[in-house]
Amino acid sequence: METLLFFNVFKNQFLRFKLFKSVHDISIIEYNSFDYTESNRIQLNPFSFNNNYYFANEKHQEVRRLDFIKGRDLIKQHSSNNNNDQRSLELIGKYAMPWSFIKHYLPSKDRFDSTTREKAIKRYCTHPNATLGCLRRLLDWSPDINADAELLADVAKAGHLDILMFLQGRFQGIEVSPKAMDITAFHGHLHILEYLHSSDNDCTKNAMDWAAFNGHLDCVAFLHFNRTEGCSQLALEYAAINGHLSVVEFLDKNRTEGCNYVNSMDYAASNGHLPIVDYLNHNRSEGCTVQAMDGASKNNHMDVVEYLHFNRTEGCSINALDSAAEGGHIEIASEGGYLPIVEYLHFNRNEGCTHNALDNASKYGFLPIVIFLNEHRTEGATVQAMDEASANGHIEVVQYLKRYRHEGCTEKAMTMAAQNGHLPVVKFLREELVQEIFDLEAAIRAANQNGHQSIVHYLQHDIEQDLDEEQPNIW
Repeated sequence: METLLFFNVFKNQFLRFKLFKSVHDISIIEYNSFDYTESNRIQLNPFSFNNNYYFANEKHQEVRRLDFIKGRDLIKQHSSNNNNDQRSLELIGKYAMPWSFIKHYLPSKDRFDSTTREKAIKRYCTHPNATLGCLRRLLDWSPDINADAELLADVAKAGHLDILMFLQGRFQGIEVSPKAMDITAFHGHLHILEYLHSSDNDCTKNAMDWAAFNGHLDCVAFLHFNRTEGCSQLALEYAAINGHLSVVEFLDKNRTEGCNYVNSMDYAASNGHLPIVDYLNHNRSEGCTVQAMDGASKNNHMDVVEYLHFNRTEGCSINALDSAAEGGHIEIASEGGYLPIVEYLHFNRNEGCTHNALDNASKYGFLPIVIFLNEHRTEGATVQAMDEASANGHIEVVQYLKRYRHEGCTEKAMTMAAQNGHLPVVKFLREELVQEIFDLEAAIRAANQNGHQSIVHYLQHDIEQDLDEEQPNIW
């Protein structure tokens, strides 16, 4: 049925055009939004904090960004660009086009030095679309390349067993480093792991640790039953953090390393992995800390909060209610997504919160939470509540705070609302609050700097009216 539907859609010329155009547009958006900054690499690379020998190398922290481009666009670029030779190399390394395509645009090897050709072919070997047949043709075109242990590791990482075996046969004498098996386990390529093991290659504890991180139970089991390197406590911790229950169970029942104190349950709870939390609670003795419920509250995992409340004694801290009120993801909490947790913590826990709860709920515009905290808690708020709500344009929150709270605001409320272009907030503050606290000239400058001319005109008109009212009527 699904196959028939696909063919019916694909035969429709209009739908086919829209489909491929959407793929093209999405690719451009992803390409432009991809972040290669150091902070993003660290976030994407879970092992950067371990300072281990493999991922400490910045080259391997980089996440490969796969680019989408139409074949006709490649041809157009090749024919219109003066740097056609460089475009030809992109067909090899960047896009890993099939030989039937590459052969029509591949120039004489004499146009490139051996280093440039070698770099393109090595990049091809590690591309997901690489094939052994095309590689053989490329080596016929450029036979004077060299391979090394790093290339073999990268090919193993890409999962190309046939290319790996071919390179080992062509470039004999190159030893496979332990990092090849380690990174192969991380990516879950069991067939390559088995091959490297049968070839008497070494690995380290990182292999099982990293396989556990990504939930590759088959690799974890293979390493356990066939290797002697073992793993570290990080294996169980990684599996728990990422919600891989089957791996957690296997490691708990078959390994003796255990896990690292209380981190496993804390992180599993923070990430919302209730089955992991339940398993660790019933089968491990490490326990958890208040960070478990705090993290679950912050990340809106209501089921985990309830479980910890009824099954653990560690409780939470004031950060739990503060964090639940603040939320963390506006699109969820603005719809009341965190309100059930706020209510639950209030009615079932006695840790309380601070004024940060109401301040932060106001800042992010979570009106249902603002109302609940105002009606049920005594911690109150500060002037920051209305200041931040004004700055972010949450007019309903500003109106509520004006009516039901007494803290008021500072001159920052008007200035930041004007700076950020929130005209309804500017009007409300101007009309409903004590005017002496506001520096209208500063607000006008802030609005003007950011191009919010409607606010500039509104405030200037009000100032002119005020000046007219202050002038004595001499007639």
